[in-house]
Amino acid sequence: MSKRIFKLKTFARWARRIISVEALCPAAAEIMIGRYEADLGKGLSKKREAVPGPKSSMSWWRTEC
Repeated sequence: MSKRIFKLKTFARWARRIISVEALCPAAAEIMIGRYEADLGKGLSKKREAVPGPKSSMSWWRTEC
């Protein structure tokens, strides 16, 4: 069974300031092979990724696919 990945318009606007599509695609691929933090149900998964830049408590973001 193949999965489709959608990027919501609001997420796309927010994410373009933080991460590129080139960095987002490997995260989506990892979700598809089962490497993610949580299964939120109904096909929604949570994955955290490090954001390049200075270290802080906000140096990660999560995707929900």
